[in-house]
Amino acid sequence: MNEKLKTVIGEIINEIKETDTFGEWTKSLESEIKKIFPKSAVYVGLDSGIGKHITIFFTIGKDKSEYANKIEHNDPARHILMIHLNDDVTNDSSLPDKMALELVTGGSILVAPPKDSFLAFGRAKIGFRKKTGTPNQIFKHVINYFKKMKTVWLANKNNLGGGSDTNKILQKKY
Repeated sequence: MNEKLKTVIGEIINEIKETDTFGEWTKSLESEIKKIFPKSAVYVGLDSGIGKHITIFFTIGKDKSEYANKIEHNDPARHILMIHLNDDVTNDSSLPDKMALELVTGGSILVAPPKDSFLAFGRAKIGFRKKTGTPNQIFKHVINYFKKMKTVWLANKNNLGGGSDTNKILQKKY
């Protein structure tokens, strides 16, 4: 990682404020991701299904007008991350001691396939590791991941796969 990126990440981590409630923590996380990708769709919220978890949903496109064929799954940087929690967590409760972060969808950006390939897309990998830790450690890990994603996006935005007109719109976003 280059020194400039380390400095920027360090500044963001130093800006992370301690929050009183779980709901404030999720809002703060969403806000920090939006600082990295201000023109993109970001959702961070508490969900229930099989146990309680935080869902982090991200697309480089802001809405369906920016997805190829108006389908969200066609976004070249679509990501879903999940933070597993104890079942007793609510938006008004204090932060749990431990959380576990895992990638559900993503980990790469869809780019043009390699030459002479039958694939529809290639991938520019971002690099993700599962993480278990305190809320502050998870917060830092998520922010670092989105910083790496922005670096990979900037390096590959002119090589997006699919050749659609919406990809030309997305190339100009960042």
